[in-house]
Amino acid sequence: PTFGPSISGTFHEGYSRYDALELMLRKQSAHYTFQWSHTWAKSMGRLAVADPFNRDRFYGPSDYVPHLDKVHFLVDLPFGSGQKWLSKKGVVDHVLGGWTLSGFAILYQGGTMLTPTWNGDVANVGVGSVRPDRVGSGVVSNPTASRWVDPAAFVAPAPLTFGNAGTGIIQGPSSRFFDASILKNFTIKENVRLQFRTEFYNAFNHPNWFNPNLAVNGLAFGQILTKNQDPRVIQFALRLEF
Repeated sequence: PTFGPSISGTFHEGYSRYDALELMLRKQSAHYTFQWSHTWAKSMGRLAVADPFNRDRFYGPSDYVPHLDKVHFLVDLPFGSGQKWLSKKGVVDHVLGGWTLSGFAILYQGGTMLTPTWNGDVANVGVGSVRPDRVGSGVVSNPTASRWVDPAAFVAPAPLTFGNAGTGIIQGPSSRFFDASILKNFTIKENVRLQFRTEFYNAFNHPNWFNPNLAVNGLAFGQILTKNQDPRVIQFALRLEF
């Protein structure tokens, strides 16, 4: 008793298993590099305990990206001295020669696997939330931001139960990103070089949605109310190397 509230415990609350297939295609030469990669993944586990009396009750897909398609490239444009076209030195070479283009794109990033919840200690065991009861698939054939999940597929759990909706039964929205840059090097003298570059972040200003609201008895269940806050950004830079 003299220890009072100072005794605490550390418990093994979760575990998971991640499996993936990774594919990569790469092509490289003196003037360009191209690489494409794809990851096909799945993660199963129990990362949070909903039922303290049966900790593995809601074992299922955990937070992961099922498919990820990526491309990046670096290309010296074929103009100017040492290149295929306009290779003579002079004014044209200074204007058009020596440019390098690079880019990085996530062509497709699949939505993460999400789990619906029900706010409140319906089971009367001291937990903050449980699962709703699932009475339909919840999948919408053509999901939109205002109706990403069918709310009619989920109802309140019966009193003194934890609900029956499984883990990872809702897939969030997919995402796409593209960043690019173009740069040119100017040789001032033998050991001095000036580099000018322009960089584009989210070059196409493509909006990506956040995940929908997941609390069935919360505000706007199944709706996506926000987008990411990554607008297109263009920046310029000068770099002097000596």
